[in-house]
Amino acid sequence: MLYERLQSSGVQTEGPEDRGSCGINFVFYDPDGNKFDVNECVRVHRTPEEAERLRSRLFQPVTS
Repeated sequence: MLYERLQSSGVQTEGPEDRGSCGINFVFYDPDGNKFDVNECVRVHRTPEEAERLRSRLFQPVTS
């Protein structure tokens, strides 16, 4: 997943955060400090079961 790849590469990240009906979100910054906001609309594009599987993967600690 993008979040895990960015974190393992040393990119500054914030989140992930479950924003309820807005989906799951995280933020990352490029080397110049520009902020990028990534959002996955899990409730719109996925079944409840798929959304829960995604949530459980996103909200686990990342190991290198």
